[in-house]
Amino acid sequence: MHLEDYRTPLNILPACKRCHAVLHARFDRPGPWLRILAANSKPECWFGRLSMGPGSQLASFDETYPDGQSNIMISTAIRD
Repeated sequence: MHLEDYRTPLNILPACKRCHAVLHARFDRPGPWLRILAANSKPECWFGRLSMGPGSQLASFDETYPDGQSNIMISTAIRD
């Protein structure tokens, strides 16, 4: 499970354990994350819309996702 907006702790996004670890490492090691995206991402998938910009780690959620949570709504889970 993953939480992208810490202001809404009950809006948990589905992710398997391996994909969740790779998701958090995507800024330092983008290769594995990009492979997961290539294999599993569809336009409606929340995880395909996550920022790849390292600055988003320090920016507020609203700065990173100006369209809000609807930009990364849950629709499908990452599958391993």
